Amino acid sequence: GQSQRDIEGLTLGGFAADLSAVVDAAGLDNFALLTMAHGCPVAFEYLSSNPDRVDRLVLYGSSATGWRHPDWGEATERTEAIMAVARLGRDADAPTFRRLTVNAILPDPTSADAAWLDDYLRRTISARASVQLVEAISGYDFREKLRTYDMPALVLHATDDVAIPIAHGRRVAEAMPNSSFHEVSSRNHILTQTDEHCRETLRMIAGFLSGGLSPCAEANLQP
Repeated sequence: GQSQRDIEGLTLGGFAADLSAVVDAAGLDNFALLTMAHGCPVAFEYLSSNPDRVDRLVLYGSSATGWRHPDWGEATERTEAIMAVARLGRDADAPTFRRLTVNAILPDPTSADAAWLDDYLRRTISARASVQLVEAISGYDFREKLRTYDMPALVLHATDDVAIPIAHGRRVAEAMPNSSFHEVSSRNHILTQTDEHCRETLRMIAGFLSGGLSPCAEANLQP
């Protein structure tokens, strides 16, 4: 975002190609991957073409389907409303779109978190690019494909996630044959340093990615 703020043609496939380019440039044959929020479908898309390159996978705030799928219910209506504001242009003085986005991602933010995310959105992405990004993750469906991803996976989801209800994360874990689910006591869609259980969650993730504990053992830890 800070290297090129306004981009045309954002797609899920394009995001996966970006990930592939970074991995190839780093010279990685196999690697562990941690992804969060809208990065989760990017990981799924990447895995559809590179299923053997990811050794371990951590997902935070994931869903097997895009937000326009019928199983999203009221969450689809909320996202459509935010999109309508974005199409009006949020680069004006009134930061309505940014506030809606902050509230969807961090329903109970500290003043520092809210100020950081608002400023980050203002500096890194235009209204037009925002619409493209959210559209790119609206229609995917990996429900069947997830059953073929057999790498060890740890699926984490906030208990009261407003952006993606926790039932979506549970369904992702149920579909992947070698995964475990862990519920994080939070309302936030992303993990922040001010989350009450941030340190415990990061220790769990680090332990899992290092191979020190099995997915099931990690998932049984209580923050």
